[in-house]
Amino acid sequence: MNCRKAPPQQLERLLMIWEASVRATHHFLSDAEVKQIKSYVPQALQSVSHLIIAVNASNELIGFMGTEQDYIAS
Repeated sequence: MNCRKAPPQQLERLLMIWEASVRATHHFLSDAEVKQIKSYVPQALQSVSHLIIAVNASNELIGFMGTEQDYIAS
């Protein structure tokens, strides 16, 4: 696995990873709530100061992490 800065053209894939993660871990959210929150995610991802992606050996995007100052933001 390699980590690097997220290029802007990866936004759609980041959104897919976000949604899969939320659906796997936030069972208390309804489908409507996930869809509502999802509408805010692209803007939130674009506003993170340091957005790092993880890619596998095939260079496929498999995860991400955003940081703001000393905190994990996404």
